[in-house]
Amino acid sequence: MSNKQSVALVTGAIALAAAGGITYALVQPSAPPPNAPVSPVSVETVNPTTSSTEAPTKSGAPSQPALPKEAPRPSTSQKQAAIRQIESCKVTMARVNDPSSPLNVRSAPTTEGSDVVGSLENGTFMTVDSEKDGWLKISAPMQGWVAGNRTDKGCNEKREQVRFGTGQTAIEIGDRFIGSGVHRYQFAASKGQQLSLTRSDGPFPTLYAPDGKPLVIGVEDENRTQWSGVLPATGNYTVELDSNYRGYDYRFQVEIQ
Repeated sequence: MSNKQSVALVTGAIALAAAGGITYALVQPSAPPPNAPVSPVSVETVNPTTSSTEAPTKSGAPSQPALPKEAPRPSTSQKQAAIRQIESCKVTMARVNDPSSPLNVRSAPTTEGSDVVGSLENGTFMTVDSEKDGWLKISAPMQGWVAGNRTDKGCNEKREQVRFGTGQTAIEIGDRFIGSGVHRYQFAASKGQQLSLTRSDGPFPTLYAPDGKPLVIGVEDENRTQWSGVLPATGNYTVELDSNYRGYDYRFQVEIQ
């Protein structure tokens, strides 16, 4: 082989090697320089306490608080509760109910420097003249003062005004008597309306028209449970119950259409 052919072969081999190196360099990924920071890998995590309907959060990113739900708006047609206003309440009787019976009767409304003038057993009815700082001044069966929180008592003479709420046609009322007394409930109604009175406990009440005339007298029929009628006038009607000294629990319903 001549010298010119040898030089040509060597030169071609070098050219092929250079081209292969360039191609390798183009397809080979470059290695990161020494001590270069490594980017963290993003991993999706699911909070085990999160419901399946919630989107998972990204690791390393602050979770976004859930938007508050809008509170439901009240309906303008929603019924309103009745308004009951006690216009007068007088305690005239009480019954002894002392866990450390008998109940001491004292000469003054205090336990300091006052003498015990007597005692009363549980279940004894007392006539109450007045109240002061939680004490009851009694005149029968003896005179003196007793602690009110050791007795059963309530309104013996009561007058209450009842106003039906918006969209309301019926109301149920209940209370009790301790000894004698009269309870009166007044409510406004219009002429021509239909009123129904239903008893569920206690005696049947008496119903008075605005002019004071009775529309139904409860004591005339002890077995009556319901009365209904067309109202004769516009004004305040009164439902009345009398304890007749017996004392009892009662409950009734008034419905106006």
